[in-house]
Amino acid sequence: PPVAELPRPRLMQGAAPEGLWEGLASLVDTDGFGLSLVADAASIAGANGQTDFSSRRVTVREDMDPAARAKTLAHELAHVRLHGPDHEAPAHRGIGEVEAESVALMIAAAHGMDTREYTVPYVAGWASATACASSSCAAAGAPGLSPWPASRSSDRSTGFAGPGVC
Repeated sequence: PPVAELPRPRLMQGAAPEGLWEGLASLVDTDGFGLSLVADAASIAGANGQTDFSSRRVTVREDMDPAARAKTLAHELAHVRLHGPDHEAPAHRGIGEVEAESVALMIAAAHGMDTREYTVPYVAGWASATACASSSCAAAGAPGLSPWPASRSSDRSTGFAGPGVC
């Protein structure tokens, strides 16, 4: 039976491993992107982080604990390296979000961080949004389901078509 409501991601709490933020920030810089902290999610359309390929800027919320900021920066670095204009765009934004969060999970795990309370619900939400991306409904142009509000659907700064677009 279908799950009535998907669990919601819970931000990581506490400290990040020493040097992780600095190392990730250095990689963002090496890839030619600036890095900014913003006051809160309202500053970046409700997101924890954002990668803008047109301005070559990665932005992360400052109002999260250091562990959540570092994991978010790993997620955004994955977008930089996997989803830029020089790469083939995923068929659906959800695919790119699952890829970026999977990279963030691996980086965090390599540094002893447990991201399950955030990553599992986040990936499940995006994975369910891509259900039609690999099925016959994609050929028919049927829209996918989205765990995100309609306001995120037109977010072009990430290089994705937006949730709900198969």
